[in-house]
Amino acid sequence: DFLFEKDVHIYKPTADGLPEGGDSSATAAAPPVTQNPDTAFAVQFFPEGGDLVGSVHSIVAFKAINSQGLPIDVSGSVYSEQGDTLAAISCVHDGMGSFSLIPKAGVHYFARVTSAGGGSKTFELPAAKTSGVVLHVKNLHGKLFFQLSGSPDASASFGKPRIVVQESGNLVDYVTLDF
Repeated sequence: DFLFEKDVHIYKPTADGLPEGGDSSATAAAPPVTQNPDTAFAVQFFPEGGDLVGSVHSIVAFKAINSQGLPIDVSGSVYSEQGDTLAAISCVHDGMGSFSLIPKAGVHYFARVTSAGGGSKTFELPAAKTSGVVLHVKNLHGKLFFQLSGSPDASASFGKPRIVVQESGNLVDYVTLDF
């Protein structure tokens, strides 16, 4: 249930844009995109636990890539729709980094990011949910620590949460938690 398998065919394009060993009936490769390299980048945001939850401290990871999908260094800041600066963004390794945020439900958050090439863009962060639970995992000296935080109504809405630990599809541990 936890594994996915699919054949993926990879072709080496030739000078005429056709797959190696292909013929003229094959679909030609799309023409290269000509964009300013300073503005041809994207940043994706990944809240720990999957979602931002209103009034709950969250760690948000991010990944910055150029138009070829390769990592790039970016820096910038996170701000609310009211213009309040809430966090700084800076890559730590391979276009990735993280920042802390305590979002409010119903408020839009943005990241104004500048690439190493000087291009600047603004990205909207995922919206914070009004109710939910955030699981924070910390690795300290080879030991994993779990912190579960929830919105004020989390206990009533979600009951007693459980953590199931599996390795290679085998059950390692099963723990019921209290808020």
